[in-house]
Amino acid sequence: MNFSPQDLVHYFSAAAGAFPLDKPGIYLVSEDEEDLVEKLWTGTEIKDEFWIAGEIRTNSPALYLLKENDRRVLCVDQDNNLLCFTWDAEEDGWNQVTLDSSESLAVHASSHLSGCYVPEGQIVFFEDPSGSLQKIRIDDNGVCERLPSLVEGYQSGTPHCAVISEAHVLHLLYVHQDHSIHDLAQGLRSGEWRDTALPGTQARLEENEQIIKFMPIPKHDLSFELIALTSSDALVRIDNDGSRIVLGKVVNGRFMPTSTEECVIETMRLIKKGVKAVSGGLKTKK
Repeated sequence: MNFSPQDLVHYFSAAAGAFPLDKPGIYLVSEDEEDLVEKLWTGTEIKDEFWIAGEIRTNSPALYLLKENDRRVLCVDQDNNLLCFTWDAEEDGWNQVTLDSSESLAVHASSHLSGCYVPEGQIVFFEDPSGSLQKIRIDDNGVCERLPSLVEGYQSGTPHCAVISEAHVLHLLYVHQDHSIHDLAQGLRSGEWRDTALPGTQARLEENEQIIKFMPIPKHDLSFELIALTSSDALVRIDNDGSRIVLGKVVNGRFMPTSTEECVIETMRLIKKGVKAVSGGLKTKK
């Protein structure tokens, strides 16, 4: 599947998404009344559709994690509690994973979800009812462990993304109260961490304009480019040196380019890397 700007619009419009490892297309997770469903978008049509969960919260956030032999979707129920589902290849359907936690898994009404795979299971970030960003590890059996998030100054209700590198560094990209996107990098082996603002990522690109969704694209030097959707429906590319290019606008659900065709094509070549990164399926090089 050749990823197009319109496919990116569909991805940002969905609650979550991921690229299949064994077929063309992209999985898109969306809300259908009180149900959460997964659709396989081929670029021209919906090929497959599967029911994931019922009685979910209206406008529930979602996280899609995918790697070889494992697919997981996390969302929020009507009581604002975190839910987890795993794909059963034998039954050809989604099954709920009972989350076993000694602490509350209540999720803030405006929270986003992000996470990635680690050797011991999955790391998931969410905002609790107090507005604090929480970090938990979930093993394959659903047992949860609360971990220090190390985040200070998170701007409540804003998006965040988690990416892990081959160097065993967990990167949490989040919107700070200074209105820029920060990269909180923590070595999973060393425990060392640092928090830095990414150049050119002020969440308010213009007056009264904010980044409402973004996708990090890992570079070989462990820096990041970003593709962002703003509150004015602009698709913006932010390079790792801080330079910004407005790729186009989303008008009535359709992408309308404003930059050169060459720039848009070059950006689309990077998109798959970004989608794989935020679904736990891509590691950057050392």
